Amino acid sequence: MDLFRLKGCPRNWLHQNGFCYLNTKYSMPYDKGQNFCEYFLDSSLVDVSDERENKLISNLTSSKAWLRFRRCHNKRFFWTDSQPANFTAWESGQPDNKGTDEQCVFMSRNGNWSDGICLERKAFVCQKLKADCTNDTDCYVVKTSKAKWQEARSRCQADGLRLAKISNPTENNAVKTILKAVTQAWIGLERQNNFCIKTPISYQNWDFHEPNDKGLVENCVAIGSQGKWSDEDCNASLAIICKRDVDECIQKEAFGCDENSVCTNTLGSFTCSKCKDGYSRDDNKCSRTNIPGIVLGALFGVSCLVILILVCYILRKKKRWI
Repeated sequence: MDLFRLKGCPRNWLHQNGFCYLNTKYSMPYDKGQNFCEYFLDSSLVDVSDERENKLISNLTSSKAWLRFRRCHNKRFFWTDSQPANFTAWESGQPDNKGTDEQCVFMSRNGNWSDGICLERKAFVCQKLKADCTNDTDCYVVKTSKAKWQEARSRCQADGLRLAKISNPTENNAVKTILKAVTQAWIGLERQNNFCIKTPISYQNWDFHEPNDKGLVENCVAIGSQGKWSDEDCNASLAIICKRDVDECIQKEAFGCDENSVCTNTLGSFTCSKCKDGYSRDDNKCSRTNIPGIVLGALFGVSCLVILILVCYILRKKKRWI
């Protein structure tokens, strides 16, 4: 797949299918790498969705590099804005959690993955969408009808939204502004277990004595009317804060889709693998479908017949006047 710089991605970033990638050329522990991407570059550590993207990342860096893929500990919070990985490229014998402290995942130079110690210094690639929702109140939707956390997440998704992720003070203030009379509302933060692609929490705005995991059942997070966070029982019924999803299909060509492709927006992503009627895919482009030879032959034959009839008609007409 062709790689190219695109207006809209920052300088020195590479663009592919609506995402921008940057090899930072730094080596840091996992969490510091993630924080660097988020705070300084408005991005995150890269996650890999398919084999082609895996090859892209392995080509971007010449050393072992962290991925946004790790074990999620029971007592640690993670944003739920990404789904569990459908693609993996584990090295033979991996993951092995050697010494029981290999909680983070890195890619080797050959593109294969291994679990490693999060405190080790490794290279990292940052990734972000070419366009993202602006940090104002228009990005968020408040649903005052109360629900449990899992139901809240489903309600957001049913409307093409996602349970809100809050990444910085500006976003937190935006949510606080629209809460108004709502006392508490769910956000997309929870404790997780097992391997998953989740965004580690870097920005946080906990209330005093929070999180406290009262009764050892408070595994989901809510934001209060003052903008402070607290962990709550996921079965509690609270209002909901959803965040609008980016519709990449509005500017599909800027996201790498051919102008004659059919773009389908999905939650957190998009697809444009199909072509419009009358077009077929050729080298990642949608080209007008060639008319079959038999049809061309038939059209040519009909054209010749029409011309012959016209010639005969003209000759006969001339003969009458001679």
